[in-house]
Order: sequence, then structure tokens, then C-alpha cells
Amino acid sequence: MTAGSSRTRLHRRADALLANAVAGGIAALVLLTALQVALRFVFAAPLSWIEEVSVLLMSWTTWAGAAVLWLRHAHIAVDVVPRALSPGARRRFRQALDVLALAGGLALARVSVTTAAMFSGVEVGGLELDGSVKYYAVIAGGLGLALAAALNLLAPSERGPGDAAP
Repeated sequence: MTAGSSRTRLHRRADALLANAVAGGIAALVLLTALQVALRFVFAAPLSWIEEVSVLLMSWTTWAGAAVLWLRHAHIAVDVVPRALSPGARRRFRQALDVLALAGGLALARVSVTTAAMFSGVEVGGLELDGSVKYYAVIAGGLGLALAAALNLLAPSERGPGDAAP
């Protein structure tokens, strides 16, 4: 087994784990919403905690989805500049963006830790949870983005015709 193949395996495992988390989060949101609608309009007895849980679940699902999209290079992008570049320059441009995403993800996680600490001790709505809970998804999301970028940087290069070997 070569180092390149193990990185590819790790990349695939991270992708599968995050994609399953996104699918599970969306399924849970659908179920919670259906339950809330049924309880509110059929039984006239809504549960107050469903709204808060849905917001937390949506935040976690969104950040997991952002990491999946970055891993797959499937995020929204303006491709005018990359299309004008040679395949080698395009690869280096993509690597530069991964370096920026790695740094940005780590910075976001760091700032979110500070923000979560500021909201520690503030109670969240109907759940009676600490206010810092709302920022855990942003911390994990920043770390997930950084991990996705790092995995992309470690993945074997995709060289096009005429590109020099690294």
C-alpha cells in the first residue's frame, strides 16, 4: 500500500462519513418538521423544543455539507479564472484555495471557541441549554472545512496532459 492510496482511502472515508451525516441530518429535520406540523395542526399541542433542536440540527447539517462539498470540489465557484489557466496552473490555483480554506477553517474554529465562551452561562430558549451550544457546530464546521482542505492537499495530484510531475 502506498502513501497516496492510503490518503485516497482516508479522503473517501471522510467523504462517506460526512455525506451520511448530512443525509441523517436532513432526514431528522424532515421528521421533526412533520412531527411539529402534526402536533400543531392535528392535535393543537406543539412541542416548544422542536424549533430549537431544528435550528441546532440545521446548523450541524449545513457545516457537514460544506465540508463534503469542499472535499468533492463541488462548492459554488466562479470559474472564469481557472478556465483561463493551463492544467498545471489550475491545479496550483486549486491548491492555493485549499491552503486558504485550511487557514480560514482553523481561524473560524478559533474565533468560534472564543464566541462560545462568551455565551457560556446564557440559557438557550426552551431547551435550558447553555448558549455556547449554538456555536459548537461552527467550531466543528471550521475544523471540518480545514480537514477537507488538508485532505485535498494531501490527495495525489491530478495532472493533466503536459503537466510536469511534482
